[in-house]
Amino acid sequence: MRIIDSLETVIRLIPEIQSILIVDRDGVPVAGAGEEARNRSQLTSAYATALEQANRLNIGEQESWVFQYEASQLVVLHSNPFAIFILATPNANTGLLRQLKDRLQPILKECQETINEAQAPQAC
Repeated sequence: MRIIDSLETVIRLIPEIQSILIVDRDGVPVAGAGEEARNRSQLTSAYATALEQANRLNIGEQESWVFQYEASQLVVLHSNPFAIFILATPNANTGLLRQLKDRLQPILKECQETINEAQAPQAC
């Protein structure tokens, strides 16, 4: 699948990236590449809850979230109707990870086209 190949190319270009996961607005995984996230379902569930709470702040739409941990960092990029989870090493350049939003736009467009094709009524 071209989407996964494209995500794997991004991961190869930035070795600090461990995985990339694209989810829809409901937190349903659409595409992913790299190391399998051990807690993928908990991650997407926590994201949906955090997004709901953040929307209550009424300070505008979220562009990105950055979570720094001892052993890794997680950057979440928002590009309606998708969210992109980038799991990277703690020493990865956070600014560079945030800039990936523009580079990933063609991949997100392809994800949307694939979803639209799957939802289109089938001729009998």
